[in-house]
This record gives sequence, structure tokens and C-alpha cells, in this order.
Amino acid sequence: MKKLLLILLCVPLLFSCGEETDNLQRELTKEDINGRYTGKGTVYNHTENIKIIGEFKDGLMHGEVTIIYSDRTFAGTFIDGMRNGIGTYTYDDGTVFEGLWVSDKIIGTLKERRKETKQITK
Repeated sequence: MKKLLLILLCVPLLFSCGEETDNLQRELTKEDINGRYTGKGTVYNHTENIKIIGEFKDGLMHGEVTIIYSDRTFAGTFIDGMRNGIGTYTYDDGTVFEGLWVSDKIIGTLKERRKETKQITK
């Protein structure tokens, strides 16, 4: 009887351990974000047609984050939901702009990085 009781008490612990909070493939819901989710994952905003992949803390983007828009991608560091540090916009045509953000405001101007083109001769 004691063994059965011990097993019944331990089984829930076995299944609750190792929750995947470090999985970028995990699709997060609005409830996850509103529930102040902390960890890694992917959020789809179908209204604005964007996809957010990265790290979250208390439901806010926090750490390395990539935001995919319909015509461009932003990759950079966020702190408490705001861009902070170096960030890069890459447009579908290959144009790349890089800048420094502090508290979600660009410092100076975005600098265009030239596309490298290689000429191939046969």
C-alpha cells in the first residue's frame, strides 16, 4: 500500500519536470503572453501578419528576438519589450540597415550595409 501511494504521488512529478521553455519551435498563444510567459518560443500575430521568434520574459520580448514582417525581418536584442542594442533590418530585396537602439528609439540613423555582389565568370 505504501508503494502504491508513493507511485501515485511521484507520477505527476515525472510528467511536470522538464517543461520545454527553451524551445524556439514552441508556438506561444495569446494566453501564454498575457500569462507573463518566460522562455523561448514563436508568436504569430495574424492581424498584423508578423511572426516573432525568440526569448520572452514576463510576456515581453527579452533577449535575442527576430520579427518577420511581410517585406522585411528585424533581428536584435530586446529588454522588457523594447529594442536595446544593435538591431538589423533585412528587406526582401537584400537591402540591410543596421542601427543602435536604446529604449526602443534609434540612436543616430540606420546605416545601410551594401550588398556584396560576386561576379562569376566561366
